Amino acid sequence: MTRHALVVGINQYPFLSDDPNKPQHLKSPAADAEAIALLLEEYGDFTVKRLPESLIDGEMQVDPNPEKERSPTKKNVEDAVKELFLTEDGREMALLFFSGHGILDDLGEVFLATTEVCPRKEQWGMSFNRLHRILKKSSVQQQVIWLDCCFSGELLNFQDADWGGKGSECDRFLIAASHSSQPAYEQLNGEHGLLSGALLKGLDPSQVPEGDWITDKKLAHFVEKELETFYTQAKISQEPQISIHGKAIKLIRNINKESKVNQPTKQKKSTTREIPFILPQLDVSTFTGREEELNRLETLLLNSQGTKVCSIAGVAGVGGIGKSALACHFATIHQDDFPDGVIGLRVDGKDIDTIAREFARRCRVEIDSEDERDAATIMQEVFAHRRMLLIFDNAEDVNIRALRPGGQRCAVIITTRDRGLSISLDIPNQGRVNLSPLPDPESLRLLEKLIGKERVAAESEAANNLIQLAGNLPIAIKSIGSQLSLHERRSLARHAKRLTEERQLSSLKFGNAEHLDLFACFSVSLEYLQPDEIDFFACLSVCAKDGFSLRAAMVTTACNEWTTEDYLSKLYQLSLINYSEEEKERFVFHPLIRLFAQEKAVELELREEAGARHAQFFLDLVKSFNFYNRSSASIIGEEIDDIIVAAEWLQQQGILDYEFAEYLNNFFEGYGYWSKATNLMHSFQSFAESRGDWEAVVTFGTRRAKYLAKQEELSTAEQVLESLPEIISRIENLKDRHRAEIKWLVRLGRILQQQKRFEEAENKLQRGVKIAEELGELESLRNVLDSLANILQKQDKLDEAATTFQRVIGISEAIDDQRQVAIGLNRLAGVLQQQGKLDQAVAAFERRIEISEAIDDQRQVAIGLNGLAGVLQEQGKLDEALATFERQIEISQAIDDQRQVAIGLNGLAGVLQEQGKLDEALATFERQIEISQAIDDQ
Repeated sequence: MTRHALVVGINQYPFLSDDPNKPQHLKSPAADAEAIALLLEEYGDFTVKRLPESLIDGEMQVDPNPEKERSPTKKNVEDAVKELFLTEDGREMALLFFSGHGILDDLGEVFLATTEVCPRKEQWGMSFNRLHRILKKSSVQQQVIWLDCCFSGELLNFQDADWGGKGSECDRFLIAASHSSQPAYEQLNGEHGLLSGALLKGLDPSQVPEGDWITDKKLAHFVEKELETFYTQAKISQEPQISIHGKAIKLIRNINKESKVNQPTKQKKSTTREIPFILPQLDVSTFTGREEELNRLETLLLNSQGTKVCSIAGVAGVGGIGKSALACHFATIHQDDFPDGVIGLRVDGKDIDTIAREFARRCRVEIDSEDERDAATIMQEVFAHRRMLLIFDNAEDVNIRALRPGGQRCAVIITTRDRGLSISLDIPNQGRVNLSPLPDPESLRLLEKLIGKERVAAESEAANNLIQLAGNLPIAIKSIGSQLSLHERRSLARHAKRLTEERQLSSLKFGNAEHLDLFACFSVSLEYLQPDEIDFFACLSVCAKDGFSLRAAMVTTACNEWTTEDYLSKLYQLSLINYSEEEKERFVFHPLIRLFAQEKAVELELREEAGARHAQFFLDLVKSFNFYNRSSASIIGEEIDDIIVAAEWLQQQGILDYEFAEYLNNFFEGYGYWSKATNLMHSFQSFAESRGDWEAVVTFGTRRAKYLAKQEELSTAEQVLESLPEIISRIENLKDRHRAEIKWLVRLGRILQQQKRFEEAENKLQRGVKIAEELGELESLRNVLDSLANILQKQDKLDEAATTFQRVIGISEAIDDQRQVAIGLNRLAGVLQQQGKLDQAVAAFERRIEISEAIDDQRQVAIGLNGLAGVLQEQGKLDEALATFERQIEISQAIDDQRQVAIGLNGLAGVLQEQGKLDEALATFERQIEISQAIDDQ
């Protein structure tokens, strides 16, 4: 790194006085500048330029009494400052030290006074504004400015936004001797300027252990403390103004040379004091990520200048998530911000008197056994005045609130599994940090640190699988990394396969390493629970992995509502469950904690009983489903994940409940959830195949293809159907085989239709019609004809389509299926409207509405009204169309069908537009868009 410094020390001011016989010369600036220069050269690896400079005693030094031609003028100083900060030689650090007069002109502008300063001639020196502009333009990455002169705090009055340009991106360390309205003083003995003397002492390399650096933050703290001491002794107030921006700046290093502070020619023995730095665990090199949390802790515990600490932070989370690691890493990277040291101790299982005395002892303050001071007094008297960081690791008892040192100097971090502890300790909300599992990118980086980037890159998919198996939990990733480091030849894919198949916490353990034992880690949390609460926790493990409701928790654990609520709150407090991020009032396990709970349920012999309770409740819930009741459907939708768990339980018990499957299919058809429907139908299909129930295999296979098609996965849907003919051939009963073949042909025809392969689709369905006619079963024939009519309509074969829909309606009437009659009339009316037979279309829609009202199917009434309103609009009967759309919207709102409300509003807006009511049309369109966005209907 190229490091350059300019030191300016001006003693002589021949024109700065009202009395020419009494010029305001200074005694110490040149000597101060030279002492600073020597330190920077010898211990900071700086190339130093001096002003004014002369050969003194055979060496170039800052000259206290330069010849006139060597005196530092405004031009000399400005040129040197520009050379320091604006030279484009790639220098990485530039340091300016100025000691001399600071002066105000008649307008209050502040200047660095140079030798020729003469207020009578309006000669002032270098302006602070000029210095600011140079710094703003500078591209030097690290900029250090120390000004020991009156009013020098003016430089810090420029707001952060004023810096702009390249200067806004640099690391900058500014120290001004005093406030912009304050003078700056010398030491009482006159040996140094007050700031210069503090800088020289603070830059003494013996302040730090050999090999360590004095940084900007360490020096800033020292200067503040030194000037506070001066005020205590002399009662003269001089407040240094300090600003630190960007990354840490290394200034002086103890490189085992004898210090030359204050008196450069004399040797000074190193007197390094021992500063405690004690952590509850090592800050390992594999620590990864957590930038947001580290920044938050920095904001909470360090002020913007990096020198004052305050208050307290609580870090909470489940065991193994990295609470202690975060606290220890924060302490390590901010060690210089706590000049009196860092002490971190495990406090679980200890009383507060033991904890207080242990903290004091680690600070080298022995508390006699006969000392009668209580724990609170010890902590306050030992730590309140110190700038330290105290870490109370793995706290579990609210009594530790008595151990807070108080004041604004000592910072505290408390780590705990108990989210409620931070609240009990009166830690404000902004001071509570609840840790979540690592994001995927950070999890992968941690795995890379453990086993190497090349190994992860070579098997990126398997690496991602391992991260998911670990649930992004640091302790689990470290355990996996340790296992793979031991087995260097084992592929990541094989290891992931092994973990997937074993799926036990013991498989994530690494030898006898306790810190990598997940079961032991999670078991600690159970020590905070009563036996009934542990049973509750274990039973919950049978609920859906992606989240469960209060209702699901109640039925699974056989607890009443209030007990369930209290127990869930306790588990959340201990970070054993979390609230779902997607849905309010739902709870979710971390995958590894769920696995832990499942193992506990087996150990406590609770799993079978809880699983049976859970499954029976959700079986009954589905069978009570009312297709026409929106609130009933809403409940099914909320509980769909646990319903799928119940279906899996049925299969594990060897039960295929067709009634349950049929109700579910009705729900999926009416309300979506296509992906879940696809997966569930696949599992039903596989289970039926394992039992040799070939008719059921076809039923579930065609439904699976239907739901795949609804997700536009048409080729996959076609592949599913391709496997069914061989299954159909296994059905022994001829009629049953024909029924299965008709189902297959209908579904295949519809999927071919979606792919616009109309001719193929029509051929398949004509074949289905023939089989259905031979079979003589009207319902099967109707289903095929309905699909065929749709394809004919798509091909604009409207006469054939109308005839076919009429056959569909006739069959539905023959078997007295009024709902299907209404649906058939709706489709026929659409064809008639396409044919321009609008009166017939109106009649068909009106009859369809009449039937739907008779069977009290309000959803179908609304659909029919929407179709009727469209025909009326096409006929130019705008008032009637308007009234019909309004009625449709009213019914849709009553049954809470927001999609139909949006469709109705769209039609209503179109009518208003035709009527010339543009403002009303615009408002209606806007309302329709708002509803569509709310239900995510693009």
